[in-house]
Amino acid sequence: MTEKSTPTLRQALAAVDNMENLSNSASEKVQGLCRLALHALETPSGQSDTEAIAQALRVILHTTAEVADCIGWEAEKVGVFAAEDAGQQRRSVARCCVGRADSVPGEGVGHG
Repeated sequence: MTEKSTPTLRQALAAVDNMENLSNSASEKVQGLCRLALHALETPSGQSDTEAIAQALRVILHTTAEVADCIGWEAEKVGVFAAEDAGQQRRSVARCCVGRADSVPGEGVGHG
């Protein structure tokens, strides 16, 4: 979409729907990981397994950064961030997850 074109109502509604689905999916994932980590902290064996808790936190950081990027992309498609440089948006998201997404096994920066 160019800056001169105006999104249709249907395109805007589709983008909002996509953003809602992305945020709901990420929220469920993050809530589940938080419940597991909190439960682990309530047991002696869980308290001693700091690597598992650290991994859960890395996945949470990666998930939230990825969703922020996807939501920003959806909004940009319908011109919501037309006044802001797209590169600036990506740099903002990257600052949130520098060095964190690379440490999530099976996931990587630049996969989307």
